[in-house]
Amino acid sequence: MRCAHFLLLTLLLNHTHWVTSKDDSQKLMLILLDGFRWDYVEKYDLTNFKKFYNKGARAENMENVFPSLSFPNYYTITTGVYAESHEMIGNDMYDRETGQRFVLDHNPDHLKPHWWEGAVPVWVSIEKQGKSAYMFRWRGPEVSIHGTHPRWYIPYSGIPTLSDLKSATKDGLAVLRNGSADFVGIYHEDIDHYGHVNGPNNLKGVLMEIDAVVGNLLDSMEGLEESEMVNLMIVSDHGMTSIDRSRTINITNILTSDLFTTITEDNALCNIFLSNPNLQDKVYNLLVNFHPHMKVYKREDIPEKFHYKHGKLVPRILCVADLGWTILHPLKPDFFTNLETGDDMKGTHGYDNTLMDMRGIFYGMGPYFKAGSSVKSIRSVDLYNVICDIVGITPMANNGTIQHMTPLLASSVASNMCSQTISFQNILLLVFVSILICIFGRDFHF
Repeated sequence: MRCAHFLLLTLLLNHTHWVTSKDDSQKLMLILLDGFRWDYVEKYDLTNFKKFYNKGARAENMENVFPSLSFPNYYTITTGVYAESHEMIGNDMYDRETGQRFVLDHNPDHLKPHWWEGAVPVWVSIEKQGKSAYMFRWRGPEVSIHGTHPRWYIPYSGIPTLSDLKSATKDGLAVLRNGSADFVGIYHEDIDHYGHVNGPNNLKGVLMEIDAVVGNLLDSMEGLEESEMVNLMIVSDHGMTSIDRSRTINITNILTSDLFTTITEDNALCNIFLSNPNLQDKVYNLLVNFHPHMKVYKREDIPEKFHYKHGKLVPRILCVADLGWTILHPLKPDFFTNLETGDDMKGTHGYDNTLMDMRGIFYGMGPYFKAGSSVKSIRSVDLYNVICDIVGITPMANNGTIQHMTPLLASSVASNMCSQTISFQNILLLVFVSILICIFGRDFHF
């Protein structure tokens, strides 16, 4: 009987969550602007984004996850876990156990659920917990992930147009206001597309167009009644850096076909799947000193900071180029070009995620956020808990820490988190004391 109170406290601890009560839940629109680098707002003087400086919350930059590619970061933003955990490790993936290939937009296999079920994206949790998600051209909702789709979605079917973005923001705000949706996700790709085509130093036109859309959205939000107020988060999945043919690393001739089964990715990095595991040392030794601007890792030696090496789809050999350098390999021996024009691409990403050129943006506005607040940097893994807290759902286990975001949150939200932290610490203390009493009985004393 003396352990009964310990068991009760343990049950209490297991049902303690880090989210706002459902009575306090709010509405959220999340806009993902693919390829929006952290410094574009100042670089191109985007006046509507600058309204967040006084009226909203922002981070000067956001560190996304490795590799700094789209799919790993889409999924980290919506699951709160690193690539090695959600298993979406690239835009181009290979499963050596099944021989199946995931290639972004180029094969139907990438829509099979098993690629997506390494974690639970937030729209699935929203639906499973009795709320509703509307998704506009976001990648993934068309897949039945853990048996669930969002309540409503327009599937991704090619690069969304500026008109698509305008209608999505207008319609998304409407369904949040009328109560049809608790969460709206909007994806837009123009900045990434033109970042590749023109490079990061020639994007004024496309960025000004998007800035105008943001301005119209902010104007619409300012006119809402208090009962209709919603929150807005604008984020990006990675940055962009300049490339050219003068900075290439060509491993095509040294990596002969007998050494590998396949190679995934290109440009900033490549994953080499060996034809025989016993070839690891041989291939590593061929490549490790091949070029001063390429780092080569055996899987077990991939830096822990990447949170990458424990993924089941990670190969035995990983090559990562220095910023601005391009890796050419036997399966992709030619420089990165525009398929429509044949011209060389002038920008890319995928490099070490801690580099400044690879970092993205975070802007927030609405009743959940503290107007005029800013921080130097945040991590994309910390966004997921904020999303869950705003919408009022219980998050899945994740790598994020919502307390890292408290300087950007409204005082009422931050105070609530502080009280939850104190309560949680008190519960831990009581559980610890109960364990000691359970072990030592009444003879225990401090």
